[in-house]
Amino acid sequence: MGDGKRPAACAGFLRHYIRDIVFAANDGLITTFAVVAGVRGADLGALVVLALGFANPAADGIAMGVGNYLGIKSERAAELGRAFRERDETLHAMRHGAVTWSAFVLAGLIPLLPFFGGGTTTDRFPLSLFLTAASLFSVGAARTVVTRQSWWKSGLEMLLIGALAGGAAFLAGWIVERLTGTGGAGGA
Repeated sequence: MGDGKRPAACAGFLRHYIRDIVFAANDGLITTFAVVAGVRGADLGALVVLALGFANPAADGIAMGVGNYLGIKSERAAELGRAFRERDETLHAMRHGAVTWSAFVLAGLIPLLPFFGGGTTTDRFPLSLFLTAASLFSVGAARTVVTRQSWWKSGLEMLLIGALAGGAAFLAGWIVERLTGTGGAGGA
């Protein structure tokens, strides 16, 4: 199979980028599912889910990646002062930004997967909820490969944070629909 260097390299990659991966995957899952939940709460259609859902990973993914890049670069400039070397630090920060963007976009697409199969928002929402919950728990549990903490506590922690955000988004959509009376598209 190999010389054993791949698993060590993978573990080193995960250790180095764990913050970026967990932060971005968590945010990608939660913010995209928040769009799905808000649209479902407002009783709007599946096309709205897909339009707003894809806008989230597209725009917020870039914002997350660039934000991490600028944050790391700024932090390093502040730490190093005159020893700061633009080219070296820029490449370092760009790698972190790219990992952040990738994790955000890949995770952010998961809540949208059920909406490619047709059907109504009402029909597809439970599957989106399940996939998002399972993914949140999995990402939380997987981080223990590096942290060596309890896998189920780490998974549950991430799941509960996502549930709180998803519930808030659903409630916000529901309230807006009730106040304006403009929803009711039947989830078409």
